[in-house]
Amino acid sequence: MMADIKPGDIIRGKPESDEYYSTTNSKMTRAIVKSVEGSVITVIIQEHSEYALGKYKVLAEYIEIIGHLKPFNRDEVLELFKSGCKKALLDYDLTGADLTDADLTRADLRDADLTGADLTRADLRGADLTGADLTRADVDFSCWPLWCGSLNVTTDKRIACQLAYHLCSLQCDDAEYITMRNSILGFANQSHVLTRHGQPKLTPLNVPDGVPV
Repeated sequence: MMADIKPGDIIRGKPESDEYYSTTNSKMTRAIVKSVEGSVITVIIQEHSEYALGKYKVLAEYIEIIGHLKPFNRDEVLELFKSGCKKALLDYDLTGADLTDADLTRADLRDADLTGADLTRADLRGADLTGADLTRADVDFSCWPLWCGSLNVTTDKRIACQLAYHLCSLQCDDAEYITMRNSILGFANQSHVLTRHGQPKLTPLNVPDGVPV
């Protein structure tokens, strides 16, 4: 039974898990298997009666398979989303998915595995990316949502440098901002926006006289 569980399986907690777990129990009605190491299963909770979403570990004997993620079909996914199914994307394997130019406004992508996905020019306004994994994803020319729905997103250095470059490009004369900006310039200037998009290397700004640094 344990050998049958694999990444991409959709699972739920068994009633007998209530005695041992406070989160990955029968109140966990939908989760995606992220990885399998022996009998230890790492899952991403997507539905829980007490809203305990996130990544957790559970023993295989306390979960049961209720489905499997569908292979990504761009036209099918976007049509479902367009028709109002805001959670449609969570039924598909989004790793490496082509979501270029996609209208993903207000999409529910909480804890979604978007590893390697192409989100170039995707409209992410209002999208909930809480806990999503965007490692190796391409977000060039897209809209990074600036609300609590973009907190706790997993990224790689490429995206981190890209966001740092944008942060350091702000025209703000506050001394604390300038001090912070100057301290991370080396990191920000490693962004691919310099080599790929021809943006200039950022240089330090002077902190106003009389302000401690």
